[in-house]
Amino acid sequence: MSTTRTATRTTARPARGGATDLVDLAAAADEHTVADAHQGQVFLGILHRENDSVAAALTTAETCARIERGSGSVAAAQRYEAEARRLRETQRELHCMIANLRTRFAGSGS
Repeated sequence: MSTTRTATRTTARPARGGATDLVDLAAAADEHTVADAHQGQVFLGILHRENDSVAAALTTAETCARIERGSGSVAAAQRYEAEARRLRETQRELHCMIANLRTRFAGSGS
């Protein structure tokens, strides 16, 4: 029986398919940045479409409120005005989300 031991590996191996040095880490970070920017662009498009939809609904609600108010139907006008207020709040929230995304990805051409 031999008393000589073989050296054990003391450095951790990278995970299978993982980065092995700083260059690999930088490349992986760049890939994530590109993926994040792309995901931001997709989400920005979704927010713009939602904003367009809310803007159209807001225009409809405001028009209906004016028509109802003009015809003397106060209760119906108030319902449309309440809907318009709700839609304006939704639109403000969408504008904040859009601004936040543009700020977050300002350098990526959003």
